[in-house]
Amino acid sequence: MFKLKKYTVFIVTLLLGLLLTAASISLYYWQAINLANGRWQQSQDQLLDQFRTQLLLAQSDLQLIQAAFIAQNQLSPEQFNQLQLQSQSRKISAGVLAMGFVRPVSADFLSQYIEQNRSDTRFATEFYSVFDVASPQQKEALQIVDMLSPLNSTTAQWLGFNLAHNAAFKRALERAKSSGQPWMSDGFTASLVRTESLVIYLPIYRSLFNSSTPALRSSNYLGSAIVLLQTKPFFAALDRLAAAAGLAFRVVDHGAIDAVARSAAAAKIRYSSSNFQPDASSGLMLAPLNVLGRQWRFEFQPIASALSLQQMQFMAWLAVLGLAFSLLLASLLQRRNRLPQPVLDDNVDKQNLRLIQELPTRTLLEAVSDPLILRDARGQITYANAVAELRLGQHDRSLLGSIEAVFDAAELGRLSMPQQLMVSHIDRDEQMRQYELMLKPLRDDRLQWIGTVMQARDISASAATIKSLREQVERLSMMVEISNDWFWEQDPEGRFTAVSGGFFTDLDINPALFIGKCRWELGHGGLSAAQWAAHRAVLASQQAYRDFEYQTELNQQALHLSVSGRPVFDHNGEFIGYRGVGRNVTAIRLAQAALLAEQQRAQATLASIVDGVVTTDLNGRIYYLNPVASALLGWEPEMAQGQYLSSVYQTIDAKTRLPLAGLAALALQNSASGHGARRSILLNKLGLHFYIEESAARIRDDAHGTLGAVLVFRDISNWQDEEASVFGF
Repeated sequence: MFKLKKYTVFIVTLLLGLLLTAASISLYYWQAINLANGRWQQSQDQLLDQFRTQLLLAQSDLQLIQAAFIAQNQLSPEQFNQLQLQSQSRKISAGVLAMGFVRPVSADFLSQYIEQNRSDTRFATEFYSVFDVASPQQKEALQIVDMLSPLNSTTAQWLGFNLAHNAAFKRALERAKSSGQPWMSDGFTASLVRTESLVIYLPIYRSLFNSSTPALRSSNYLGSAIVLLQTKPFFAALDRLAAAAGLAFRVVDHGAIDAVARSAAAAKIRYSSSNFQPDASSGLMLAPLNVLGRQWRFEFQPIASALSLQQMQFMAWLAVLGLAFSLLLASLLQRRNRLPQPVLDDNVDKQNLRLIQELPTRTLLEAVSDPLILRDARGQITYANAVAELRLGQHDRSLLGSIEAVFDAAELGRLSMPQQLMVSHIDRDEQMRQYELMLKPLRDDRLQWIGTVMQARDISASAATIKSLREQVERLSMMVEISNDWFWEQDPEGRFTAVSGGFFTDLDINPALFIGKCRWELGHGGLSAAQWAAHRAVLASQQAYRDFEYQTELNQQALHLSVSGRPVFDHNGEFIGYRGVGRNVTAIRLAQAALLAEQQRAQATLASIVDGVVTTDLNGRIYYLNPVASALLGWEPEMAQGQYLSSVYQTIDAKTRLPLAGLAALALQNSASGHGARRSILLNKLGLHFYIEESAARIRDDAHGTLGAVLVFRDISNWQDEEASVFGF
């Protein structure tokens, strides 16, 4: 025990050093763990965004098909294939096998339908010539895959497949048809594909209607656009991103959103990373997601250590250095403690003793990185540390003994309370700096004021940063104010919490009218209750939306507004509302209405004249033909549109009976604006001959650029003139 007391200083110092080292290592460890968790959380958000983006991209391609079918109810397989070449989802997502169109077919007309597809040899003859449909089990409507793109030996297995045979496909198809919204089916594995697949449906109706009801949708139902999505390749692309971020994940499908009853047993695992440990509950992070009518749950699991090899090596070196420093310091203090202490003589100078006691204090003051100045009651500087002398002193004299203010006259006043000032100062190196001054009164044991201490903190860097941020905020605010768009924020209940933008200034509208109200509380907006209910359902499911249009009247002005929004979540993943942008599309909609009216007037004019009129594009494909031209040519307008004019319109010379060059083609090839009238014999599709007079001209835009050609011809077979008698017509 006596020997241990001799080494008390050594033991205590060593333990304190080890404790400080352990605390430093622990602090560094937890900081590294928090950084790793932050990286993993960011990677999770990116993976979820990638998953949602790829599905929404597939949905946008389906909407492109929907728009094409609404514009033209009958699309040929060739037109459908050309339409799919514009899609982007197959270029981005490896899981998209094909896109197609599902047509409802009655069992009574199945044989006619099969024969019609086999006889159409204009596109992919090797696949459509053997087009077939399995015989239905009962007399019910079939849902047949009518068109596919791309069409190859793999995807052709789906051509003619009846989706109504599969319960999962049929259930999702009916939900999409009844709701009018895109829907995803349950997983499906069949002989058609080797891996599990999902099918996304988007119903297509013959026309758009403002007030949508189930009965109206059912009577106008034309078919559904579909995306065939292979589960394994689709999620494998996400798996590669997750592995690069040090994560493994599992995707659990909880079924349709509108399911009446759901249990944990009904959930199905759609995909699981090869290194995902289902039994390991530690570190498991859950992320729910609702998209395309289904509920998903992503389960993430870290597969890499939170600490890198370099971080672990740094911690090891920190432990070694801490131990070595602790041993060295403990040894030095133990040796000093064992040296004989000198006895102070009664005659030691008390002034020297006071200087010895003040020496550590002065050392600490000199170590301060900020300028530090002490003044006595007369305002004279009695102390200035090295930083103060270096920055604030004059080139020819020191600060000590000066009674002049360095920054501000407040330094010389009698202070009763601490003061804080912000000043600018040109330092000794002729640099302008920003300082935060802290002035504090000094008091003795009787609380009498005996001087002032001033600390000057250099805030030049932070002041520049604050100034830059303020300028950026002002610049952004100015851009928002001069923008024709308007920006808004909503709380979780859909009430406006903030609106701004040049839209309100241009139309002299008070933004306060929107605050605290929901969008549907500001008027019906020209939409039906069902359309508002569909929009509110999107908000309830916390999905992003784009270009939602409605009408309103503000300041006695009828406006068409288009808004887009995205859900906003806090750092805990809690939904806190929506944020988005609005656009005034009144001018666009009015222009579209005027253009439509003008087109209708032009078509009515062309339909009422007695001459046949045919217009083509630059390639010579038929764009329009009026009823007179349709009757003379023997072609229906729907069948003729898109065909080359040379395959529909054929003329021969009245004397030689030799084929004549097309006037429309000559007008497009030659620089002349048009070709004068000539007489010829027209051979139509039905084998009839007409003696006609024809002429052609270019169609030009305002910049004199060529848009196409127009061909005008009239039947003169009944003219009782000399030519009619010569040729016998």
